[in-house]
Amino acid sequence: MNRIYFSMGITFLFLSLIFVAVGIWKGYLKFVWAIVPVVVGTGIFSAIIFITLVLGMIFLFFSLSEGEKESNFEYGGAIVIGPFPIVFGSSRWMIIVSLILLIIFIFLLILFL
Repeated sequence: MNRIYFSMGITFLFLSLIFVAVGIWKGYLKFVWAIVPVVVGTGIFSAIIFITLVLGMIFLFFSLSEGEKESNFEYGGAIVIGPFPIVFGSSRWMIIVSLILLIIFIFLLILFL
């Protein structure tokens, strides 16, 4: 793990959380509780928050990807964009685990909606 990328990623994520808190406090952003908490805003302040959040995620991704090449680190995940699920993973097993978790979460969402 590259410590510089990791620390920059955590810093940008923390900075975006501070910006969100200040934006809600000052009235630039509106906090909405849907199924998950959502922050709604327009203008340059919202763009700055979005940019710092994306930079934080990019730096954290790079900190994990530049680790030792000989590790048994496996990853997997699922993204749902509209009705289309995108499942990814480093191995067949992680893809299956991600798909099973996605089905469970969708079932729980339908159950409690």
